[in-house]
Amino acid sequence: MLLDGDGQLVDFMPQQAKFDAWRERLPPGDYAGIVAALNAFIDARDSFESSWTLDSLGPALERALLTAAGGNPAHSAEFMRLLVWDVIRVRPDEWKFYQAATSEDQTGGMYFFRRQQRRENHSL
Repeated sequence: MLLDGDGQLVDFMPQQAKFDAWRERLPPGDYAGIVAALNAFIDARDSFESSWTLDSLGPALERALLTAAGGNPAHSAEFMRLLVWDVIRVRPDEWKFYQAATSEDQTGGMYFFRRQQRRENHSL
């Protein structure tokens, strides 16, 4: 589940038309593999930047992602950010996000962090 800075549910897909076009070019098995790899990556972390997820896919799924994006590495990176967004959006655990800082030589992605539930201190 994806929450905005105010803790409100985010239930939309940015750049829906692009996402749908790229998603349609992915064979179902590759899409399922990417979703499984992303969920495994996310399960192991409390925070991450979307750009970190690409290495979790492995070479075959990276190629499938690039092919779905028409061979354009910039579009492939954008598609990956949208896939991460979509996967987190439908998870049962709560995540917040913000735009990662950028520099001239780096493209910033989205930074996601798991919302921690406050625990009351019941010490005596």
